[in-house]
Amino acid sequence: MLVQKIVHTELRPLSDKIDTMDSVIRKLVIENSLLRDEISKLTKDFQQQPLIPPNNVTPSEVNAKATYAAMIAKNAQQTIIVKPKDKTQSVHKTKSDVMSKIDPADSSMLIGKVNSLREGGVLLGCDDVKRFKQLAKSNKLSSDYDIRDIKTLRPRIRIVGISDCVDEGSVITYLVKQNEYIFNAVDEYKLIKLAPLKKKKDDERFFALLEVDLNTVNIFFDWLLSLDILYNSNILVMGDLQCPRICSFFLQQYIFLPMRSNKTIYELL
Repeated sequence: MLVQKIVHTELRPLSDKIDTMDSVIRKLVIENSLLRDEISKLTKDFQQQPLIPPNNVTPSEVNAKATYAAMIAKNAQQTIIVKPKDKTQSVHKTKSDVMSKIDPADSSMLIGKVNSLREGGVLLGCDDVKRFKQLAKSNKLSSDYDIRDIKTLRPRIRIVGISDCVDEGSVITYLVKQNEYIFNAVDEYKLIKLAPLKKKKDDERFFALLEVDLNTVNIFFDWLLSLDILYNSNILVMGDLQCPRICSFFLQQYIFLPMRSNKTIYELL
């Protein structure tokens, strides 16, 4: 009896921690589900945005030149800011100049909805920023306007606990092969960083930072929820919730998942 009592006393704190972790996991499941719904809603809203017809062109003629399906073929447009060098200029004149100099139905660019900014500037979506700038320069639009593109924010996956020092070219190869249920040939992913983690005794491990597209994130959450993986303690490992990071979707907690070899886990930031 004494031994059982001692064991019970020693295991009690561990049991409490497990209960607390289970509560946190259930909360994350709900939040992840809400996040997936929000992503789906944002995607649907984006797909319903109309193309802006050029001067003297009817909407039906625009659709004949470029369907919306073609417009979103690249998943997401790049964003361009066009601001007049004369800060007193009206937004109306800026829009008029852009629409008269550059055809928004040009199949090589496919310009989306134009939004007004301060000081006469406009913000627009475009499939080909380089092509837009070339046309702006040839039409002398760039002489009166400052034109710059905004880098699209993408979610990042942090691969941590890599036990072998592999070269950067092999990181993506290994990651994709070991996680074919998440990554496929049409997804976009780019290695941003590969560096060693802080040494712990004689065990040195490495981490890598990978930038991915929206489709990969959707597949990631669908896969987690379909397998009910968040409730499987043998697969999910919770991270340090006291040090949250925020990605472009404002996800403020860590989600860890082991890769299929070694003890590598990757983390959605």
